[in-house]
Amino acid sequence: GAGETPHAHADPASEDDRLDLDDDTRQRVTRLAEDLANLLDDGNTGARSVLEELKNALPAPRQDSDLLVVETHINDYEFDTAKEILTKWTRREGIS
Repeated sequence: GAGETPHAHADPASEDDRLDLDDDTRQRVTRLAEDLANLLDDGNTGARSVLEELKNALPAPRQDSDLLVVETHINDYEFDTAKEILTKWTRREGIS
């Protein structure tokens, strides 16, 4: 149809799975994800509260399993692993 943007790598499954965010929410989630990545770089436990904010910024039913894994790693002080998973998640969701 008219007005559809072709995707360079159109994989229907992953497209459907993306977060459906309005612009404001997407900007907020992007900023929080960036803050979180920086805190994880520094090994800063403040990452925990930013992750909470990030999860709360997402649409309610969508407590993403990847983010729960990130949380587990933060709780275990495995910041490098947490950041890897966060980065994968932001790429998959088209956030970063």
